[in-house]
Amino acid sequence: MKIRAMTFNIQHTVDFMNGSLNPELMANTIRAFNPDFCVLNEVYGHQDGARVVFEDQAKLIAELAGMPFFAFRPATIVDGSPYGNAIVARRPMESCRTVMIPDPLVRDDPNAAYETRCIIAADFGKYAVLGSHFGLSLPEKELAVKTVLTVLESTEKPVILCGDFNMTPDDGLLAPIFSRLRDTASVMTEKKLSFPSDRPRMKIDYIFASGEFEILCADIPPVIASDHRPHIADLVLPD
Repeated sequence: MKIRAMTFNIQHTVDFMNGSLNPELMANTIRAFNPDFCVLNEVYGHQDGARVVFEDQAKLIAELAGMPFFAFRPATIVDGSPYGNAIVARRPMESCRTVMIPDPLVRDDPNAAYETRCIIAADFGKYAVLGSHFGLSLPEKELAVKTVLTVLESTEKPVILCGDFNMTPDDGLLAPIFSRLRDTASVMTEKKLSFPSDRPRMKIDYIFASGEFEILCADIPPVIASDHRPHIADLVLPD
C-alpha cells in the first residue's frame, strides 16, 4: 500500500501574504500535492454566538480540496470557538479520538503563550495516524512528548505521526520520538526548513513513520500559503 502523507499548519487559513482568511488557498495547496491524508494544525470549528465566528474549517477545506472525509478534534476554546487539530482524507477513518495533552501545573514563563493541546488519533484500518501541535514552553513540550510516547506504546498498528512540534530536530526533547520512529525528512537529499514560509529558518514540522513503512521520498516544498510550509512524504506499507 502506497500512502502519501501530508502535514500542514494552516494558521486558521490566514493567507501569509495579506493576512486575510483564505480557506481556498489552503485547500488548493493540499489538492496540489494529492495526499491520501493531511493533518491540519491551528484549525477552528464553528460556534454560533462566539466572539469571532468561524466556519467549520476542517469541513470546508475537505470539501474544497476534494477530500471526502474529515475529522476535527478541538483542544481548547479560542475567541469562543473550538480550536485544535484536524485530518482531511481520501479514505474513511474507522475511528478517530482525542487524546488530551495535560497542561503544566505551573505556568511561570512570562514569555510563553500557554495553550491546552491535544493529539488527534485516527485509525485508517491498516495503519494509524497521530497529529498534534506542541506547545511553546518547556513543560508543555515535555508533556506533549510524554503523551505521544504513551499513545505509541498502546498503538499496535503501524503509525504515522505528523504535526508542528515547535522544536528543531536537534532538540533533545525529541530524542525519544526519534528513537522510536523515523523522521521522513531523513531521506531528503538536501536540508529543508518549514518556518516561516517566506524565508524559513527552522524545521519544526514533521512526518514520522514507524519501522513497518518504507520511506520513498519526502519534501517540504517552497509554498507560501500559511506561515508554515507544508510537509509531504510518500510511504509504502507492505501488504
